[in-house]
Amino acid sequence: VFVMLIVGIVVLEQMFGYTINYSGNINLAKDYYANQEYDKAYNSLDGIKLSGDDETLYKQAKVVMYVQRQYESYLNYRKMNMNTEAINALIKGVDRYQTYRAEGKELGVDDKMKESYDKIINALKDTYKISETEAISLADMSNSDFVTYYYKIEAYGKAVK
Repeated sequence: VFVMLIVGIVVLEQMFGYTINYSGNINLAKDYYANQEYDKAYNSLDGIKLSGDDETLYKQAKVVMYVQRQYESYLNYRKMNMNTEAINALIKGVDRYQTYRAEGKELGVDDKMKESYDKIINALKDTYKISETEAISLADMSNSDFVTYYYKIEAYGKAVK
């Protein structure tokens, strides 16, 4: 009987700890999401068994983050004067936007995805003189003929110093 009591207490303690941890992660993710820190919101929820609104929040953060991260990568590569990699990050952002746009609409976050996408398109136009149409074409090429794609973005990168 004593052993059963101890086992019961241990099980209750673990369940209570999980509930507190789960709630803490959800609240943290919501705060990150509200502050447009989608990668942190996603990471707060990653690996947790979610359902309902919590799972929706996870999916929303994920699709927005997919596009936003590429713009952030671009900024980092530009700081290091790595123009080919910077262009590649922007083109990946275009590709991710095209790939996840329908899911973003279903989740009600297409406007948040579009914000990052617009930054990507503006960077391509302003820095590399690449139009949105050309960027979409390059994104398609990166998936079908990577060698030709890489030579093209390398040439764009060399044109900017």
